[in-house]
Amino acid sequence: MFFGYLSGLLSSLVVDLYYIGDVVVSNAYSGQGIATKLLEYCVEKSKEKRAGVVFIERHEENLASAGMMRKAGFKVVETFYDPEKRSAGSRKTSILEY
Repeated sequence: MFFGYLSGLLSSLVVDLYYIGDVVVSNAYSGQGIATKLLEYCVEKSKEKRAGVVFIERHEENLASAGMMRKAGFKVVETFYDPEKRSAGSRKTSILEY
């Protein structure tokens, strides 16, 4: 059964910096807190590995993920025009830091 997936789970770029690639949940299971649990899992694992900083990105206009990431403790550090990755809306990507 498919619920969702993580991409780039806590990929260590340097000793204390980690990047969460994607937190995605199937539409059939959205609204059930699964993405929140996946994100919390990533944050827990980064703490266990003594990460100094964890980054994640989202589409600037994705309000559902914005709220989830804010509740988890992430803060926006940069928003930029990203037409190669974002084909609709503002076409901007926000980078968040924990």
